[in-house]
Amino acid sequence: MKADRQETLEMEQVKSFDRMRKKLDDYYFLMYSVVKNIYLFIGCAFALLPVSEGDMTFYGCGIFFLSMAAVFHLAPYQVVREKGKFAGIYEKCRWLPVSGKAIRKVRREYLFQFSIKVGIAAFLCQMFGAALSGKIGLGNVAFPVLVWLLVWGIGNFYITFYIK
Repeated sequence: MKADRQETLEMEQVKSFDRMRKKLDDYYFLMYSVVKNIYLFIGCAFALLPVSEGDMTFYGCGIFFLSMAAVFHLAPYQVVREKGKFAGIYEKCRWLPVSGKAIRKVRREYLFQFSIKVGIAAFLCQMFGAALSGKIGLGNVAFPVLVWLLVWGIGNFYITFYIK
């Protein structure tokens, strides 16, 4: 019970640190947001073609763009820029009484929220494209689930190996 409370407090400190950083370095977050949105737009454009119409190479490109959007969504939370130099987030947060586990857990929360939005966007694009072509099937529903799993998995991989 006490360990869970301690972890919750650590996670709140990390989230507070992130909010403060976002206010102080909003231009840095804005640039990553622009690139992330470009990747999201391209990935959703790939998702407009119904699964029954294309091949897996085409969809692999779409999943790649959506996964890169997840990486760009997490990137400003992984690195701190200070006086022209970059440092890992754990280097800055080590002075807070937080563990790397709490930092990773907060990043996974951010990733989960983002990947749900990407999965819903892919679902809507896939259904719209399938409705226009008149070929709605099980693959059209399975594809957005695959997109969500891959975006979440690749982002999780990024979090696991970037924060030690």
